Amino acid sequence: MKYRQSILIFIGLAILLLLTGCSPWVEINQSSTSQWLVLDAQTTVGQTFVADYSGLQAVYISLRSDSSGDGALIAHLRSNPESTIDLASASFQAQLVNHEKSYQFTFQSLPNSNNQYYYIFLSYEGSGAIEVGSGPTNSYQNGSAYKNHNPLDAQLTFNLEYNRLKAITGIFQNILQWIGLFIVGLLMLSIPGWSLLSVLWKGWLGLSKLIKLTLSIGVSMGFYTLFVLFTFLINIQLGKWYAWIPVIVGGLIILWQNRTSLVNIKNIKISTKFSLSIFNQYAPLWLNLSFIIVFGLLFLSRFWVIRGLSLPMWNDSVHHTVITQLILDHSGLFNSWLPYTSYGTFSMHFGFPLISALFAWLSNIDSGQAVLYIGQMVNIFAVLALYPLAVKLTRGSQFGGVVTVLIAGILSPMPAYYVNWGRYAQLAAQVILPIAIWMVWEVTGSIRDNASRNIFKLPWAKILLTGAVIAGMLLFEYRMVYIILTFILAWAVGQFFRYRIDKINLWLRELWAVIIIGLTGIILFLPWGLRLSHGNLLNYSSFSNNINTLINLVKQDYQTWQNILFYVPLGMIILAVIGWVWSVIKKDWLTISLGIWIFFMSAVYALILLRIPWAQYVQSFAVIISLYIPLGLLIGYLTGSITKWLHTIKFGGMVAFTGIIILGFIGAWGQRDISDPATYGMVTQPDLRAMAWIKQETPPDSLFLVEGMHQNWLTNIVGTDAGWWIPLLTGRQNTMPPQYAISNEVPIEQGYSKKLIALENQLEKTSLNSQAGISLMCEYGITHIYIGQKQGMVGNKGQPLFSVAELSSNPIYHQVYHQDEVYIYSVEGACDQ
Repeated sequence: MKYRQSILIFIGLAILLLLTGCSPWVEINQSSTSQWLVLDAQTTVGQTFVADYSGLQAVYISLRSDSSGDGALIAHLRSNPESTIDLASASFQAQLVNHEKSYQFTFQSLPNSNNQYYYIFLSYEGSGAIEVGSGPTNSYQNGSAYKNHNPLDAQLTFNLEYNRLKAITGIFQNILQWIGLFIVGLLMLSIPGWSLLSVLWKGWLGLSKLIKLTLSIGVSMGFYTLFVLFTFLINIQLGKWYAWIPVIVGGLIILWQNRTSLVNIKNIKISTKFSLSIFNQYAPLWLNLSFIIVFGLLFLSRFWVIRGLSLPMWNDSVHHTVITQLILDHSGLFNSWLPYTSYGTFSMHFGFPLISALFAWLSNIDSGQAVLYIGQMVNIFAVLALYPLAVKLTRGSQFGGVVTVLIAGILSPMPAYYVNWGRYAQLAAQVILPIAIWMVWEVTGSIRDNASRNIFKLPWAKILLTGAVIAGMLLFEYRMVYIILTFILAWAVGQFFRYRIDKINLWLRELWAVIIIGLTGIILFLPWGLRLSHGNLLNYSSFSNNINTLINLVKQDYQTWQNILFYVPLGMIILAVIGWVWSVIKKDWLTISLGIWIFFMSAVYALILLRIPWAQYVQSFAVIISLYIPLGLLIGYLTGSITKWLHTIKFGGMVAFTGIIILGFIGAWGQRDISDPATYGMVTQPDLRAMAWIKQETPPDSLFLVEGMHQNWLTNIVGTDAGWWIPLLTGRQNTMPPQYAISNEVPIEQGYSKKLIALENQLEKTSLNSQAGISLMCEYGITHIYIGQKQGMVGNKGQPLFSVAELSSNPIYHQVYHQDEVYIYSVEGACDQ
């Protein structure tokens, strides 16, 4: 009861503190000043922007005056530069601008301003003039400065102020929306797996609810891929029922199995102890409470960083979203990428886009938002999936499990940083990976506990289900075949040293069971694996015949390890090494095998020297960004080993609880800005406005030349601003297919990929103003040119293929759209000259 009262008091004080804050909330948006714009009676100066919170009530703009004019400054807030209606206005006398600083224009707060696009401009009435501060074009990404209602290549120096109460209310509304979406995703990704495990997994009833939940998520994800695959093979497309049938049937199975409890539900007494001990009824209250708080921080940190994002970021997000939309369009899997790009095969892994499509069907949101939200959900689940392994390694210590989740989810930059790359296929596979490892260990543990030496007397239900989960994992990310193989190899080495020669038969029986698991996975994966021959993934011509070239590739790849401290903190490495050394001292071979696994994973890329297929996809980068898994487990093992010591000292539990909570809040606060849309975001709100214009104002058969760059490894060419998204967002074609398509699939038109790559290569050397450049436009049938808000510089360390200055100087290119930093040119008529 004391715990309950303390918790309620703490929450009440926190809410009261937030809600009674009377000071305004000022957000710094664009603070640099490199030039000054003159504002007088004949000139207006403005800025478009996107509000970060609800309750927008003031705009601060940097002003200065060198004259003693007699006039008035009026600020007009409108919904966009084309609007003639003021949403709000504010004014003050020009004489008040007596020195250089930010001046406040205040108006009645707007309760629903969160993530809304606005245009504010200053007009001047009277004599004299005022100067308005501005900065460079790239200093703000969701708008631009305007002069006389025409956009400039600059940004005003401005900050936004919000009503604190309304801003916080808006944040709580966001949190409620996130919770609702999360519950939908959680039910979708837990009910099928829970029902399967409850029927097929012996010992299921003895597991804690939290372990059951995390296992269910991994099994569900593997199940969905196989369910959709095998119905596709027999020409059945179920559409939204792919989402509903497993949830409904699984829910009915769970209800039937718990029918006795449901009948007696009236006799269940609800108590604080029950509600806080739902994860482990035998654990101390402080331990359950610490997990709840850590999970809450994990949840908030993952969703907070995508506030304001309309679409997921960077390269991988483009093809994930296109595949998601194609699944929605075809009510299941598909063969052709039409109408979004001209490719006639589909052989890539599809697991992540599939669960994004399922989520879109259930939540009624579009494909881009589904990818964004499911991406952050699997970012949470990838961390929670470590919990069962950590508890197993620490012989049932929930403390080790909580610490593992804390380390991997909140104190480690990985996998939280994945949001910037849109690297969701690998992330989603890493949800299943720890679950598959746990299942393998459980299978081998069952054999070890069984005294029978009959090689055929095996836990077949567990073996077959584990194999199916591994097959499903491979459909999320093909490189996981090497990740799971290196784990099995490391496990086999560890178990061999554990049993030695005197128990070699037991080692062989466990190895035999693992081999059957692998064969089951191969058989279930094979129907889709055969499709790989239709695409380019099995094209090994990229392997050089020159051994020196391959050696240089390996050397270059392993140089990535020099940057390991960006992805893995030094303290995390040190603690993990101590944990591994401790496991060696204790001769705990399961934990020892984690260290061996890291070594084996790191060595895979070197197999290109032997020309081993797909080894080139297990780059050092892919290994480093997944190290949070073994390192987090090793740290959890180390801390779990001291659980008994905690119980021997006075207030040991309280000390541990306090430490976890402090570290949790510090880590969550540090991750609040881990999302970096200024660097990795391709589509801004100005781009979305331009996309709406394209959809309305251009012919359906338009072909857009878009910014991009040549990339030697894997993808050949990639887009470098929002133009890459044009086919999906507008239904028009562009010159930059999704990277999965151009790198792995076979085009409908022979030579199509080579043609687009050649175009990009030629544009790197040819100005669009030259006769050769104009001829390229005509040869490829290009009708429009798109320059996005990011001006072709997302991920681009060189120069854009073409620029505004280049196109604007040639009358052949007609500027048909210019809002903010987005430009669209028409090439119509150029080929007639």
